[in-house]
Amino acid sequence: MTYVNLAEATTRRAHFTNATFEGAHFDGVDFTCSKLAKARLDGIHLGHGIVLCWVDVRGTNIPLFGLAQTSLSETFTNKRYIQVVGIGSRKGTTTYIGEDDLLVCGCFSGTVDEFEAQVKKTYVHESQYFQEYLGVIAYFRSLRDAK
Repeated sequence: MTYVNLAEATTRRAHFTNATFEGAHFDGVDFTCSKLAKARLDGIHLGHGIVLCWVDVRGTNIPLFGLAQTSLSETFTNKRYIQVVGIGSRKGTTTYIGEDDLLVCGCFSGTVDEFEAQVKKTYVHESQYFQEYLGVIAYFRSLRDAK
């Protein structure tokens, strides 16, 4: 399936192992209990409200675009995707990919150190958001350094 629009589709328990979804749009798709192992997701648009709960995505490259709006609860991956929900000025989702030392938060994508520098430039040091982000940064660093 290339360039297909699956917006708001329910694909629960579907088997998409080794499928190709090049350029597909997944706004609001529910993949609960589906299999996407080794699926090709080149150029897809994750959009908002994607549910990847209890999904096997091992061997699949999950694109960074839209990752902050995607639930990865109980997702089976070949990498560690750690998500912290409800912090910062947007009360959004901050995702850390341990093996790549890559952090995604809103439109930011970079390393933990780059994120810390951005937070220090953006927020007043005593603000609630500054403190929330520093706590998450410390947590992600502890995971990174425990390798």
